[in-house]
Amino acid sequence: MIKMKIKAALRYLDIVIESSLKSDLDKDYKPKGRISLSDFKAKQITEITPEMKKSTITFFKHIDAKRDTVYIWMDNDEIVGVVSVRYGDKEDNHNWITAIQVNPKYRGYGLGEQILNFSISHLHANALSVAIDNKIALEMYKRHGFKISKESLADVEAGRRKVYFMYLK
Repeated sequence: MIKMKIKAALRYLDIVIESSLKSDLDKDYKPKGRISLSDFKAKQITEITPEMKKSTITFFKHIDAKRDTVYIWMDNDEIVGVVSVRYGDKEDNHNWITAIQVNPKYRGYGLGEQILNFSISHLHANALSVAIDNKIALEMYKRHGFKISKESLADVEAGRRKVYFMYLK
């Protein structure tokens, strides 16, 4: 029973990562400066409205606001960033970051790292998955103490997965 629940959770996370946006920042990326996340209005949301789905930015493509804890940051009427965390149960005591996204207009100002810090400190996130070719996110997660699990490393090396599962130590 426990193994079935864990396998189902892993399948869900694979789907989330496979359907999520890969960072479109290139290896020559240079920061633009610094903006504080606290400059924007934070709001917890419990549903994805039709207006949100119409957004030209696909923030809500794979976010389930009914199951996950979701926060958005707004600059007037514009979404700056989003985070989604799914809390584990007795069998999986990890709190999974299922999405961190920053509006392309606001990238380069350190907001992704600030959203990650918020996820860890306020939402108690301690696990995530990241596409193996998303080098920028992978490095950011490592800087914040996340480690690739040995099992997912072996799965990637064997060609069974295209994501790393990372846990906060």
